[in-house]
Amino acid sequence: MGKSQTLAIDVGVAAALGVALLVVFLVDRISGSGDSDGPKGPALEHRVTTPGPAAQVKPLRLGVTWVDGQWDNMAGLLRQMGKGPKDEDFPPNEKPPPTFKSIAGFQTTLLSNLDLLKQNLNNFDVIFLACSNVMQKDLPDIKDTGPRLREFVEKGGTLYASDWRIIYLAANGAFPDYFDLPAFLPGRQGTVTAKVHDPGLREALGPEVAKSGTLRITFDLNDWKPAAFKRDKAKVYMTGSYVAMKGAMEVPDGPLLVKFNHGKGTVIFTSFHNAKQSAVAQSLLKYLVFHTVTARVEAEERAKIVEQGFEPKSSSLVSASAEDPSVARKYVSQKKGKLMFNLAFNPQEGVKMKLRVKSPDGKEAVGERATSFGIEVPNAAVGEWEYTVTAVGLSNPNFPFTVTVSEAKE
Repeated sequence: MGKSQTLAIDVGVAAALGVALLVVFLVDRISGSGDSDGPKGPALEHRVTTPGPAAQVKPLRLGVTWVDGQWDNMAGLLRQMGKGPKDEDFPPNEKPPPTFKSIAGFQTTLLSNLDLLKQNLNNFDVIFLACSNVMQKDLPDIKDTGPRLREFVEKGGTLYASDWRIIYLAANGAFPDYFDLPAFLPGRQGTVTAKVHDPGLREALGPEVAKSGTLRITFDLNDWKPAAFKRDKAKVYMTGSYVAMKGAMEVPDGPLLVKFNHGKGTVIFTSFHNAKQSAVAQSLLKYLVFHTVTARVEAEERAKIVEQGFEPKSSSLVSASAEDPSVARKYVSQKKGKLMFNLAFNPQEGVKMKLRVKSPDGKEAVGERATSFGIEVPNAAVGEWEYTVTAVGLSNPNFPFTVTVSEAKE
């Protein structure tokens, strides 16, 4: 065989290999992870977990107390985070308008105490029971409302309540079996240095809180209610030492913020509200709003994590905006093995979320989906990992999401 024939064969083989590689690349792009933008560096071995058939995008339905929420203007916080009505749109003692949109297009219904007692709770995904002076006329209705709230959570709803609203949850309310009566020692007004126990919350509140692990909370009125729920049934996010109303006794490390699950749903209770708080404490309340509206999808994603044999090690709740669509975080892995990065968010029409994971040696994996998903790394190295989340197609001021990093169970 002559040199010209050998050269022709070599060229033909090279061309065939090139075509084959192109076909493989195209097939991978069409039927693989669905990424619109691949790794910028060397590719990291990974698997993008698929969410199954795309769920129908529906606005998250929020029920928010308004007229009776004198001290905890949650509707005002919602308006700060997205489009919403102005204060003058709601004269005192007038019936609230039916709905408005805020935070990534969520459908929000404003409620009075009596509205809450009459409403069909199946019309909501999340209910905010903002702090209120619960009047005596409402007390007979608590026993009737409690079972309805319990059923709402049991079916997958998220319930946020603060301060005096504990009456709806406690001994005669929705969750008497979670209530810790001996720990229920209402406090005197003053400033409490709270210990922030959750690493993700410390991170969200900024470098000062992340370093000290503490946050000063103002209680401007007497008789505020602690988060008195059984610690073997609830996760305690914050505690603080304070002076109780009864006998002026010192209460060491009283519970101030807790979360617990019941059935398919979640309950978040906080002793404080947004009146008279510092800028950092205001950030805490915004964090709680984000945490509340993402609680369901986060719980669903965590259930999948556990089912797949992983154990959550770190969780970060953050938000993206149209002006700043990308958020970056780091995670230090202490052992080799499987590593999972899960992104949980409420789906929104026209929005996709991109997750980019970078290994300690600079290799990258990328996934992009319109619903919650994860990136699983089968042979993760020890060291510092980076992950970046980017919202694609987002037009709203704030879009909250949670990233949970998990390691394989031993």
